Amino acid sequence: IVKNQKGTLVLEHLSGTPEGYIKIIGDGQTVISGGERKGVTFSKSSNEAVLISNCHYLVLEGFNVTGGGTHGIYVGNHSTEVHIINFDISGWGRETTLAANVDNFEIAPVDEKGNRVNNEAGITLMDVNDILVDRCFIHDPRNKANAWKGPKNGTENGFTWEWAHPAGPTGIFVR
Repeated sequence: IVKNQKGTLVLEHLSGTPEGYIKIIGDGQTVISGGERKGVTFSKSSNEAVLISNCHYLVLEGFNVTGGGTHGIYVGNHSTEVHIINFDISGWGRETTLAANVDNFEIAPVDEKGNRVNNEAGITLMDVNDILVDRCFIHDPRNKANAWKGPKNGTENGFTWEWAHPAGPTGIFVR
């Protein structure tokens, strides 16, 4: 791991055992930066600051993750027994603004092209088993979310709405 690394940290096909996990430990100050990602379309493997794919019995501990085009950390491709401990994760996702009447939503966050943005996460877990996330501070995404209910009187940021399920960033997304 390189201090203040620019770009995606890719961890693929790393396999420890139940008796011997692979452990990668930061000093609590090391920054893994996924960059700003403004106005750029990325392939699946570069949407995040950290990509963990098909890894088993892996422990990552004590890093700061900033940026990532969609996610701070993406764990997928049938990874199992991955532990993410003592991370500070911030600044992931696309920059958004709120817009009215988007994809049948009264109000929703949209990117610079007007596309609805939802479920961009500090940590995304897709098609995985037995993942531990412990003592992680996940905060300050670049994108916005709408509130459940609109303002009772007047408008908020120029919009009025009665009710809308929140869309936008999330701390941990699991599917």
